[in-house]
Amino acid sequence: MKKQSKDLVVKMGKNIVKAHAEGDPNIGLYGVATDFFFFHSSSFNVDPIKVLEVEHTLSFTIDEMPFIGMFVVANTHGIILPYMIKNKELNLLKNFLRETGNNDMNIHILKWKENALGNLMLCNDYGCVISSSLDQFKKTIQDVLGVEEVEQGTIMGAGVVGSLGYATNSGFIISAYAEEEEYQHIKEILKVEGDIGTVNYGSPFVASGIIANTKGAMVGENSTSIEIGRIAESLNLL
Repeated sequence: MKKQSKDLVVKMGKNIVKAHAEGDPNIGLYGVATDFFFFHSSSFNVDPIKVLEVEHTLSFTIDEMPFIGMFVVANTHGIILPYMIKNKELNLLKNFLRETGNNDMNIHILKWKENALGNLMLCNDYGCVISSSLDQFKKTIQDVLGVEEVEQGTIMGAGVVGSLGYATNSGFIISAYAEEEEYQHIKEILKVEGDIGTVNYGSPFVASGIIANTKGAMVGENSTSIEIGRIAESLNLL
């Protein structure tokens, strides 16, 4: 795990761009990306399809709220949704998957009092790090997401691993203030290399400023060149 450095040489990947969602640099609140899908609730100043090179996109909300990134967890195997999703929103998602030939994708509504599931889970296709509050759902999460391992973890001593970290199948980034032991534990579970960093001019909540997959990344427009370079390096997008 590297320490933040002002001397980091930034080498940008071709599909890494600054972005905002209708003026908000906290773009991660409004979208969830996999290598094949992009779920969103807002419009962006860049074209997510070109940046992320996804095949399909769907715009929807959760309980008529736009914070898809905060509520939804997804990888290429499954989608986990909070209990307060409305039937019309769930049907929209199911129809989308059927129309795109993905009927076999797992969909699960987690009936739990804590609905900001995106803040409580950090996952890719190989593993999932969860808040201790979700420990009783480990087997369900493993089955829905089709991952090898689901384990509790923290970042900065906090269970909101999904807001303090961001992961794809090619890398991960967690808050610059994470402990070495936390970093190594997450690396072991996700089974990819990663690093530490910040977004939007120093925010430790890196997921709030990133929407990415293995092909590209949108980064909050307030992020510095050094921050973007660290994100690109961590997610193996150089």
